[in-house]
Amino acid sequence: MITVKDNSLFEQYFSRYSHESSDLKVTAALHGNSKAKKINGGILNFKHHLSEPHGISVCFSDKSTTFSPTTEDLLIVENLNNFLNPTGTVTGVPIEFNQMNVIWGSGTDITSDQYLSFLTQYKTIYCFLDYDLGGFKAFRGLNANLPQSKVIFYQHPMLKEYLEMFGNTISEEQYLELIGFEHSPGLEKVISLILSLKSVNKPPVFLEQETLQYHLENINGN
Repeated sequence: MITVKDNSLFEQYFSRYSHESSDLKVTAALHGNSKAKKINGGILNFKHHLSEPHGISVCFSDKSTTFSPTTEDLLIVENLNNFLNPTGTVTGVPIEFNQMNVIWGSGTDITSDQYLSFLTQYKTIYCFLDYDLGGFKAFRGLNANLPQSKVIFYQHPMLKEYLEMFGNTISEEQYLELIGFEHSPGLEKVISLILSLKSVNKPPVFLEQETLQYHLENINGN
C-alpha cells in the first residue's frame, strides 16, 4: 500500500499518470513521453506510375487502408532521390516499370507490418533497393511475409560495372553477414555477383542505388 503524505506534491508530479486514452500514443504523451509508444498507423508515398511528377500519401491505421492498388504489379524504390527523379531511376530498367504503381520504400520502413495487407494485393513486386545489407534485409523481410505475391529483387544490368567503379568497401563483419544471405531465395544472383568481385587484394563492395543515375547524366552529357 502506498500512502500519500503530501497531496500537493503528488498532484504536481504523479497525477498525470491517472489519465489514460484509448490511443496508446496519446496515453504515453499524457504520461510525459510520447516516444514510448509507436503510432498504430503509417503513410506510404505512392505514384500510379513512375513518370508521374507528383504522388499521393496513402494513410494506414491499424494495418489497413481504404486505398486500393491501380495496377497488378508494383515497383518499390528504396531511396527518395530515385523516387523523385523518375528519369534517372528508369535508366536501363525495363520499360514496363513505368506501367506499374510505385512506392517509396524509405529504407526498410516498407517492411512494416502496417503495409502487408495492402502489398499482398499485388501480383508481382519488384524491389529496386540498395545493393547492401539494408536492401537485402528489406527484400528478405518482404519475400518472407508476402507469400501470395511474387517478390523480385531487381538487379540493374550495369550493376557489375558500377560496383567496380563506385562500390563502397565493406568490413569483415559486413562480409560475414553478407555470407548469410548467399542462399536467401531471390538474392542468390546478386550476392554471387558481389562475392565474385572479391580477390586477395580486393574486398567485396556494396552500392547505393543513386549512383546508377549517373549513367543517364553521363550519356546525356549533363
